[in-house]
Amino acid sequence: MRAKPAHHVTYRRITVTDCLAPGSVALKMAGVDDFAIVECEVRDYDTCAVDFVGCHDGVVERCRFERGTGVGVQAKGASRNVRVLDCRFKDYGARGVNLGGSTGLPYFRPPIETLAAGSRYEAKDVEVAGCTFEGGDAAIAFINVDGATVHHNTIHLPEKWAIRILQETAAPDFLPARNGAFTDNLVVFRSDRWFEGGVNVGPGTAPRTFTFAGNLWWCVDQPKKSAPTLPTPERNGVVGRDPMLIDPATGDFRVRAGSPAKGVGAHARPASPR
Repeated sequence: MRAKPAHHVTYRRITVTDCLAPGSVALKMAGVDDFAIVECEVRDYDTCAVDFVGCHDGVVERCRFERGTGVGVQAKGASRNVRVLDCRFKDYGARGVNLGGSTGLPYFRPPIETLAAGSRYEAKDVEVAGCTFEGGDAAIAFINVDGATVHHNTIHLPEKWAIRILQETAAPDFLPARNGAFTDNLVVFRSDRWFEGGVNVGPGTAPRTFTFAGNLWWCVDQPKKSAPTLPTPERNGVVGRDPMLIDPATGDFRVRAGSPAKGVGAHARPASPR
C-alpha cells in the first residue's frame, strides 16, 4: 500500500546479469523506506540496473554497474534522501545516475496529491559521491529534482556530457529541476566526444540555481579546450591541468604524487560518518 511503505530492506552481494529484455529492470524498489543495496553487481542490462520509485532514506553503496543501454541507478516518483556512494559505472549506457526521472502520477509515493501544488518533485535531497563513471553518454542527469549534491566523483571519457539538467515530467505543479550542486569532481574528456561544453540544459529547468565549485576539468587530446560551458560561474575550478592518473587504461583512476587533483575525484571522497 502506498500509505504504508515497506521498510528496512537490504540487498547485499547480489549479482544480476543478462537483464536485456526491452523495458527490463534488474533491481526495483517501489515505496520502500530505510533501504540499502550494498556490494551488488549488475552487468548487461537494458532499461535500468536499479530503479527506485517513491523510496526514501536509503543508500546504494560499493556496487558495480557495467554494460548497460539505459540508466545505471534512478531515483524518482517522489524519492527523497537517496545516496549513491562509492559505486563504479562502466559503459553504463545513456545515463549513469538519474537524480529524478519521469513517473506516472498514480505511482508516486507518497501519493502525488499529498505533495503541495507548485512544490512537486521527482526526487529531493539526493547525493552521489565517491563514484567512478567510465564511458557512457552522461554520468549524471538532474531531472525534476529539488536539491541534489554530486561531489567527489571521477568522470572519465564520457561520450557526450558530464551532466544533464532536464525536465521530463510535464505535469503542472512540478518544480523545475533546481538547486543542484556539482563540486570537487574530476572530469576527464576528449574534445571529439564533448557536446555543449559538457553540460546539456533542457527547457523548463532552473539552471541558474545550480552551483559549481572546485572541479577539475581536463581535455586529454586538446588541453586548451578543457574549459566547460556551465550555466553559472564556477568557484575555484581547475581547468586544463593534467590530473596525472595512475593508469586509466586499466581503470586505475587514482592520482600520482603532486597531482592537482589530489583533493578531487572519487579517490578523495571524505569518509562518511558512522
